[in-house]
Amino acid sequence: MTRIEDGIQDTVKFDKNGDIYVNGNKVVISSTNGFDSEQTIVPQTSTVVEHSLIPFAGTMTYQYSQLLYSHKCANINAGSVIGSLTVTAITMIISKAVVSIFASPIAGDAVSLFAAVATELKTEAQENAPDSAYFSYNYSKYKYPDSPLTDSYFRYFGLYYPKKDLVGSPATSDIFEHCVNSYI
Repeated sequence: MTRIEDGIQDTVKFDKNGDIYVNGNKVVISSTNGFDSEQTIVPQTSTVVEHSLIPFAGTMTYQYSQLLYSHKCANINAGSVIGSLTVTAITMIISKAVVSIFASPIAGDAVSLFAAVATELKTEAQENAPDSAYFSYNYSKYKYPDSPLTDSYFRYFGLYYPKKDLVGSPATSDIFEHCVNSYI
């Protein structure tokens, strides 16, 4: 896929083995701290899943209070200076990096879910990390504790930094997930 935005052209390619390349450079994702060992990750199944940038009807952000786990730090080498990439390329990199965190695939929602944080990350990189080809992120997953047995509601709170090892001012994201017929 080739995108041109504001005079910048990027080509994003996904290999069959799952690797992502931007302008011919392989994007390297490395986890430095992994998951918070004090939290337990419980498997879940679901038949219907939807994602949103706002809490689902009847819930408020602060109500997602049951911490399930935190992913401490992942570094991403984009192979190119972050501030010189298109927002679409950054969005695709973010969606590839965090795909394993979510309960279900988010590929169809990736652009709408990550475009705002990609824009914020690009601006932060241009202003405060103009030579950085890396960015880093951490995520925490929360559950809405009053979920009924037939539904589960989750909040993924992410911080994206314009340099390695969670350095710099972060761009933030909140993504909400509703799983029907799930357990946790």
